[in-house]
Amino acid sequence: MKSNLYDIYFVQDVFREEYLGGAECNDQVLLNYLANNYSVKKVKSASVTEQFLESIKDKLIIFSNFTLVNPEAVKF
Repeated sequence: MKSNLYDIYFVQDVFREEYLGGAECNDQVLLNYLANNYSVKKVKSASVTEQFLESIKDKLIIFSNFTLVNPEAVKF
């Protein structure tokens, strides 16, 4: 059962529907598992900013990879 009490933000450079690589397939398995019980929001790493992270700091954030994250946001 999904619960709106939990939000998980899953940050990744590219997702499986964009690129069919090993890491993307592995992450999709985890996303599918999490989506069975939680509200999961997929976030492209290139769009992550310090302001965005500040706005979700009380949520669970999973960084699958962050090659494209703004360096200033990584310091957050």
